[in-house]
Amino acid sequence: MIRWRKIICIGVGAFLCQTSVVFGAQLSIRQAIDLAWQQDSSIKISQQNEGIAAAALQQAKGNNGLSLSTNADVSHSVPEEGDTASTLSNSLTASLPVYSGGANEAMIESENIGMQMAVLHTAREKENVRLRVLDVYYDVLGKRKKVAIAQDAVNIYRLYAKNTGRTYFVKYSGDALRVAVAFSNAKQELLNAENDYEISVRDLKNLLHLAEKEPLLLTDDFSVTAFEGNEDHCVNYALKNRKDLMIDQYGIRQKQLAVKTEQAGFLPSLNMSVTTDLTRGMSTAGYTAHGYTAGINAQWDLFDNGITKAKVRAAKEEVRIAELNLEKDQDAVRFAVRQACFSIRNAETRLASSDRLVKQSKKYYAMEAEKYHLAGGVLLNRIDAVKFYLNAQFENIAAKYDYAKARASLFHEMGEDVL
Repeated sequence: MIRWRKIICIGVGAFLCQTSVVFGAQLSIRQAIDLAWQQDSSIKISQQNEGIAAAALQQAKGNNGLSLSTNADVSHSVPEEGDTASTLSNSLTASLPVYSGGANEAMIESENIGMQMAVLHTAREKENVRLRVLDVYYDVLGKRKKVAIAQDAVNIYRLYAKNTGRTYFVKYSGDALRVAVAFSNAKQELLNAENDYEISVRDLKNLLHLAEKEPLLLTDDFSVTAFEGNEDHCVNYALKNRKDLMIDQYGIRQKQLAVKTEQAGFLPSLNMSVTTDLTRGMSTAGYTAHGYTAGINAQWDLFDNGITKAKVRAAKEEVRIAELNLEKDQDAVRFAVRQACFSIRNAETRLASSDRLVKQSKKYYAMEAEKYHLAGGVLLNRIDAVKFYLNAQFENIAAKYDYAKARASLFHEMGEDVL
């Protein structure tokens, strides 16, 4: 049995204290997804298709039900001899299909399936949009934290540059040059991090159809929890719950019903009708006549030169094609789920490795800082220690959000809600 641990969304107030944020639109992950669902054009189109499918079902039911029609006719005759005559005729006809060889019933079931397929297609579109939002949302969070780390680096090197300037009287000493170069590189990395962050924010705003200049504050973050799913169980879960595979299965049933519809051509069809006529003369003498007609109409194509047989054969081939499409999509799902499982395991390994690297580099940084403070260390070693520590944090942030994206991707491939 698969045991799932849901992703925990927590406030990031502590982190926000590290960065300068203009308060504007505040979005949790769920709010961002809901907003994207409201704005996404593909979802709107799919929802319109649901309406079309519902109308098609209504039409199919109507074709198998009672129908009423009326007809009115006015005639005027002028004979060579005698009086002219004007006649008004009205008729009302009610008809009802009695037997269609199963064609009408098959059509109703097929259109009902079509409506369910349209609903599933909309649901899958929402899942696709949800994954895109999660990817961009996590990307913004990661880039924002990288900006904070890059800013820390600038602050550290600025302090080093200030202290070096006080210690050395020679402006272009070796240590001063090293600090100046490190300080310059840190500022450049901060600029690049800020640019990357702005690009990711614009991507998110574009996805959510928000104004480009509107301030944006993301209120959720990703909390790492171990993934405990078994790969085979994940595959089996996906094969049962992927909505696009359900659509394929419904499609097979629709093709089978199409065979039944075509086979109805071998059978007779019966229709019952009742007609009432009212004819009234419009001459001076005038007259009125009433008439009623009731009957059953039978139609049977005894020979059509093999046309119906060919249609049935073609419909059966369509069934086989639908079955092959399902097998193809199932294979693709199996591969995608296994690939996602591999990605999440790889992300877990990277995350664990980067966690260890952060701890080690932090100890090295503290050690070099203490040695330099006691005048027993070399400035170059201290600069390198800072660089190692900051790079380890960068890698840790990248690994964390790669893991978040891999987890979201796996749940998406399984057809499961990641939140």
